[in-house]
Amino acid sequence: MKPTFLKRLGAGLRYAFGVYGYGYDATKNSRYREQKKLFGGVQSEDRELPMGDRLSLITLLLDQKRNNPVVKALCRLREEDTIGSGIHPRPQTGDEVLDAELTEMWREYSDNCEVSGLSMMDTQKLISSMPLIHGDGGLVCIDDGRVQLIAGEQIGTGDTASDIVEHGNDPMIIEGVKIDKVGRPIGYFVGSRSTGSLEDVQFIDTEHFIHHTKRMRAGQLRGVPELATAVDALMDVQEYEKTEMLSVNRSMSYRRTVDRM
Repeated sequence: MKPTFLKRLGAGLRYAFGVYGYGYDATKNSRYREQKKLFGGVQSEDRELPMGDRLSLITLLLDQKRNNPVVKALCRLREEDTIGSGIHPRPQTGDEVLDAELTEMWREYSDNCEVSGLSMMDTQKLISSMPLIHGDGGLVCIDDGRVQLIAGEQIGTGDTASDIVEHGNDPMIIEGVKIDKVGRPIGYFVGSRSTGSLEDVQFIDTEHFIHHTKRMRAGQLRGVPELATAVDALMDVQEYEKTEMLSVNRSMSYRRTVDRM
């Protein structure tokens, strides 16, 4: 049965604006200090952070990673402390010759294990820091043995109106994740954002996709950026620094004017 106009409109509004009264403060355009009202209680993270808010939050965090030395250092520490020079398996078959052969095979594979040319160490570092900024991500397993690194914003059913109409009201598809009757993921919709919009979306079953995230509660399907709760504080500090610098510049300008008099 085709969805009615009201259902299509509702799906579009949920995608663009989320659910009123819920969500993360970091996705709101304005700051407020009064007690936040939760109508109907707190819902699942997948409803609290719909795709529209998710993209806004990731955009803010990527900007912080580029321009805020604290956020950049946090990502670097996650990558260096967790991965370092790379995680390497150590074969222990009992046969030294076979162990050496397996080690060499892993080294050769690690040099070009990702389709875009990333090494194993670079792939491990990027995916280890994904939960901080992107919330989640994953690896598409290619038939030739290589993998493709996927960021969290690449998981979704698409940005066009037809995509929203087609998948927005399907209860078995939640934020780009297809589930079975018991809520277990059976596949992911993955696309490319080379132009900004989610395009060339393909369905990848769980046998060919490794999802990487840190869940906050049981049954959670999509990850939430770990720095989501710190975005407002980080932006407040930046605004405070700018205000202080502006105040100092004005004070210096006033002093120069007085000295000239």
